[in-house]
Amino acid sequence: MSTNENLKHSIVWGRKGNQKLTAQRCPVCDGIGRLFANTIHRVDCVRCGGMGWFGIDPRMPVKASPGSDEKVTMLSVRYATGLPLWNDKDSPEPEVSEPLRGPSGEHLADEPRRDWHKR
Repeated sequence: MSTNENLKHSIVWGRKGNQKLTAQRCPVCDGIGRLFANTIHRVDCVRCGGMGWFGIDPRMPVKASPGSDEKVTMLSVRYATGLPLWNDKDSPEPEVSEPLRGPSGEHLADEPRRDWHKR
């Protein structure tokens, strides 16, 4: 595989200090982790061991914040490999102690306004 082919299948999914954590999509199964043995049954890809990726393990918990590149990438890899999106050991969602309020004190999380079309 040429350097350009490697780059096409590589992603940066996190950082550890100044080091970029990269992952490469398996070129055999294209990141899915499974191949069709026939029209009904799938078998694990032998090249990647059914993981679909090298350099990232979608079964591992991720400690990244919601919405971060690392979290979104991990969710994408889990989705592509058919794993559940959420791992019980992922970092918890941040708790909101106070409801969000607008400038006049109204709750921003209340029901949407029904008169938006009259503006």
